[in-house]
Amino acid sequence: METETSFKYYAFISYSHKDQEIAHKLQKHLEKYHLSSSLKKSNPGLPKKLSPIFIDTSDLIGKGTLKSALQENLDNSNYLIVICSPNSAKSPYVNDEVEYFVKAGRVEHIIPLIIDGAPHSNDPELECFPPALLALPRENELLGIDLKKYGSHEAFIRVIATLLRLDINYFVSRDARERKRKLFLFVSMLMALLIASIIMRPKPYDEVLADKVMESSLSGYVRVGRQWKNFRDLVYCAANNPENFNQQLKIYKDHFSTEEAARTKELLQYLYDMMKSGSVMPWSGKPIAQRVCAELIALYGNREIQYKFFASVLEFTMNDLETRRDYGSQYIGLLMEILELDANIASTLFQIVCVPHLTGKYADNSATAQKFAALLSSVPEQNEHLHSENAKNADEHLVLFKEERGDCLMRLNSCGVFNAYSSQIRGK
Repeated sequence: METETSFKYYAFISYSHKDQEIAHKLQKHLEKYHLSSSLKKSNPGLPKKLSPIFIDTSDLIGKGTLKSALQENLDNSNYLIVICSPNSAKSPYVNDEVEYFVKAGRVEHIIPLIIDGAPHSNDPELECFPPALLALPRENELLGIDLKKYGSHEAFIRVIATLLRLDINYFVSRDARERKRKLFLFVSMLMALLIASIIMRPKPYDEVLADKVMESSLSGYVRVGRQWKNFRDLVYCAANNPENFNQQLKIYKDHFSTEEAARTKELLQYLYDMMKSGSVMPWSGKPIAQRVCAELIALYGNREIQYKFFASVLEFTMNDLETRRDYGSQYIGLLMEILELDANIASTLFQIVCVPHLTGKYADNSATAQKFAALLSSVPEQNEHLHSENAKNADEHLVLFKEERGDCLMRLNSCGVFNAYSSQIRGK
């Protein structure tokens, strides 16, 4: 099988900014797709992975013809994947990128992925192909892969088969068999865990130590919540009251306290030590809780470092007119998404540790329960993300929140504001 190894990017994804969600989802799917050893053995020319995939951000960086950097990235891409929709059909940037590939004589390396509308439609509002695709002569017409017809997973698999130059029907059926095999293994593992949980009994726990764990965990959670609230206030000020941004920035910077960070770390370390001792878990989820405690300890310091950096970039963005005009609203919007996910992550970590203990005296009007309620009320915004599911289900939510945060960070990295900030730093 013929392969091409001279390209920097396996593919270039061209899309309208209005369709960015599906574009980033496709990029993530392609770069994470694992080629089975048996498939690589039967097709020795296959690559180890389909990466990197270049995401086009032309819709976000101004008007005019293709920039030289984008032309270079198109030249360095083996394939051009076009996210086709009525939005992209109207995008001059998408059309320019397709036209550039066509003029280079690489029509066979263009893959239209239809997510909405219809190609060659009599209704201009439904047309999903950009003019450069519609203008192809009949012998070069491209049919495209219809996401609505096949569903997102199979449509992505068909894109992968095209990128690898494999027979599409063969590759789709092979993928279906592989998914069934993995599902069988997953169900078998769940059954084994279920049997083990029935056989094994929870370890008895020391109620006094459990009280200390609860108080330490709650104190740490409150400190993290205050840190989150301070940065949230700064971001909201940038979005809704920009004339007072520098004043709010000073308030944010004045909040940093080495002593506060040390106290929080000490409390969370104590919590982790108690959990690790195995004396405080009244349920069989001890391994989950130990891992979560370690994450909770790291959360305060990690947030402080990351929020400081985000705040520095935000300060530059708000005070540099060109950067504020080009990237300000997008950067602030992505920061708000991250704050929402951070509140979910912190609340879920706290819930996994504490919810198993919220029985007995914590459920009545005792002094301990009142103290608990008073501390929780000091971070009401973050508490809105607490939910009523048990700790085991919360752990599944935690995985999803982390994946969404990673995707959000990826979009934040591609919006251009960091490049502008780095250029400013280097210029000093």
